[in-house]
Amino acid sequence: MLMQVAIDMANLRVFIGDPYDPGFAWPGRTRTCALPRPVTGEFPEPDRLWPVLAQRFERGHLAARRTEAKGWVGLASRREIEAILDETFAGASGGALEAARLLVGELDPRTIYYVVAARDDEPPARRSEPIREA
Repeated sequence: MLMQVAIDMANLRVFIGDPYDPGFAWPGRTRTCALPRPVTGEFPEPDRLWPVLAQRFERGHLAARRTEAKGWVGLASRREIEAILDETFAGASGGALEAARLLVGELDPRTIYYVVAARDDEPPARRSEPIREA
């Protein structure tokens, strides 16, 4: 059964989280923060991206867990993330697809990342700047 959750779309953010963040733990391990550290900036138009992600998570197309503030943390490869972006922003004007693809363009295609769909009121999770490699 799919869950219908009423969410204030103005408070949403979507980003890719660090799969090697020692402070974040997938269920079953000791958790020290609610969300993983971001490795990308926030995606444009989270109000368009959130429902697509939520549907995939709720239907089990991607492994995911709910956050304390009714958000999601899921697992996806770069290829899966790009497919979600293509589905979400197909036909969108204003360069949203190009901006979103730039965020994932340098992700390692062999790595599984955290896909984070969170609310601004999510419990503290080191909301630091994305990691930038030199």
